[in-house]
Amino acid sequence: MLNFFPTPYPGELWYSVLCRYHMRTGHTKSATTIQELFDGRLHAAMGTFYPTKAINDILGQLPPGLLDIRDIILNHTLFPYFYRINPVEKKEQALKELCEGTAITPTWLWKTDSSANGTSELRYCPLCRQEDVSLYGETYWHTVHQIPFMSVCPKHGCRLERIPFNRGQVNEKFFIPNEYCKDIEPNAHIEKYEMPLAKTLLAYLDMPLGVGPTEGVNNLVQAFCNKGYMTIAKRFNTILDSDMVKKALEGFYGPELVRRCFGEKVKPYQLRRIGNWTVLSPERYALLATMIGQAPRTTFSAKPIPDRIEERLVKLSLQEVPPTKKGIAEQMNVKPHQLDFLLGRYGMEPFWSNAKKGNDGTGSMNKYVKAYYDQAGKTCVDQYAKKKGFHATSEFVRYALDRIMELDEPKTPGTAS
Repeated sequence: MLNFFPTPYPGELWYSVLCRYHMRTGHTKSATTIQELFDGRLHAAMGTFYPTKAINDILGQLPPGLLDIRDIILNHTLFPYFYRINPVEKKEQALKELCEGTAITPTWLWKTDSSANGTSELRYCPLCRQEDVSLYGETYWHTVHQIPFMSVCPKHGCRLERIPFNRGQVNEKFFIPNEYCKDIEPNAHIEKYEMPLAKTLLAYLDMPLGVGPTEGVNNLVQAFCNKGYMTIAKRFNTILDSDMVKKALEGFYGPELVRRCFGEKVKPYQLRRIGNWTVLSPERYALLATMIGQAPRTTFSAKPIPDRIEERLVKLSLQEVPPTKKGIAEQMNVKPHQLDFLLGRYGMEPFWSNAKKGNDGTGSMNKYVKAYYDQAGKTCVDQYAKKKGFHATSEFVRYALDRIMELDEPKTPGTAS
């Protein structure tokens, strides 16, 4: 049994609690404290920002009920952040296994930043440090500051200071917050994107555990499609244009951050996996959503946002003067043959003016009707057709005849005229 143990501060990283324990023991060597905490072992996975069985090992040496392991995992580790993209059932199962000490750390946790190269870091905010000292007489490592790609404090908007270390070193050494978090002037010179991204990352950590993806609904991808980032391919129907997305991301964040998060290229398969929620690390979702200003609650809402592409197609189909296929394609910024894929996606029938031309399905070609005018009359008809938005006089004549026949058709009793 341990003779004493610090009470975690609000939002304190679990590793920070262990650092403060080491400081209070008075031990000069980290190894002595590690042996004390972990039953004589010289090494334990105590410093990972994701919860491990090391938490169970320590709580097993404390009086029952002193600390709640579920509370520690949810409020003093990055578990809610790392598992944000998982279905709620998988989250609860992982949490249950962590509480029981039977969980295996997912390997995808270590693939969130391609620039790590065997190193990591602890971060702190100079203004948070000042507040901590004022309130508690000491400072501590804040969980939120350790989120991957968090570069500024979401509370104070100043740049986070970084304490680099070799990966794994936190499992062998205690980085005492009071020693490493210096009283320095905060750096308020930040990039335009950093504060919005920090707030998105904070929300991914702080939202209730149940908030996450809904199968069949992806408001993030739909928002990109609405903004024109889609490309239409027969095999995958509608997908995001990876080149357009990469160019926009680099314009917003700069090439280096995009490379760290997505790799050397933004690949089509990455965007397809994001579209079906099979990319489990949250960073890419956060960067994409922040770039277009989509709130986290909207990203993970079970209610689909409007599909602007479908809305535009429906609006075009309801025009009194039927547009041509080429005209529709130009307005939708797609190629004419891609309209067929779009209509198939939304279950719509062709509605352009020449949709019924050609073979009628009976083996005979459609017939035509002639109307004779003198030159002045034809010019008048041509001008009127153009004024009404028809691309060809023949389309206007057909429309006029169909409209007259429709209006002259006997109405069924009891129906509106």
